[in-house]
Amino acid sequence: MKITVMSFNDPKDKRTWSGTMSNMYEALKRNGFEVDTLTLKNWFTVSIFEEQCFT
Repeated sequence: MKITVMSFNDPKDKRTWSGTMSNMYEALKRNGFEVDTLTLKNWFTVSIFEEQCFT
């Protein structure tokens, strides 16, 4: 199964959210998931993403 982890910062960076995102990313990979990352840079990007995916 393929999963995309979205974050405002790099989810693989251990300094982001005290490592919470990095640990989640690594746990998903360890459990056999194919993990992509999507870093959202600003609220404009989020608005476009939500419009495309949820309408």
